[in-house]
Amino acid sequence: ADALLLTNETAAGKYPVESVSWLARIAEKAEKQEAENVEPTISNLYYAVAKAAVYISNLLNASIIAYSKGGNTARRLSSFRPKNPLYVFSSNKRTVRQVRLFWGVTPIYTSIEKKDPNLFSRLIEEAKSQGLLSYGDIAVITVGVREGATDLIRVERIMQQ
Repeated sequence: ADALLLTNETAAGKYPVESVSWLARIAEKAEKQEAENVEPTISNLYYAVAKAAVYISNLLNASIIAYSKGGNTARRLSSFRPKNPLYVFSSNKRTVRQVRLFWGVTPIYTSIEKKDPNLFSRLIEEAKSQGLLSYGDIAVITVGVREGATDLIRVERIMQQ
């Protein structure tokens, strides 16, 4: 599961501490079992690109910088459980709230739009300014050229300016 939830009755009932304790135990056990499970099925080109981005990230020990207008790119990347940080930028506040629930995603609201001709360099600059990337780091950047797609990967070493 990407997220666990206690309802109001459970969280504010007679045994809230015990409820959270049980939830933590369940989450720990699920995380251990999840590592043994088979990866998601590669059902289309977009999942293949997402898997490739995660593979490259794991191989190079690189952060993933993704731009996701509606959350599909974030969902695809998260499903492959990357070992390194997964930063998802979006100019859509609803998407930023939504992807917060996806496994391993750090959502970041940005004013940068997907159609920006300097999208890659602007995403890197914003990540650097927020302390997410620094000199010498490697970043795997992925976006969807078309709406709802994850179909482009770029790998960059962060250089000084």
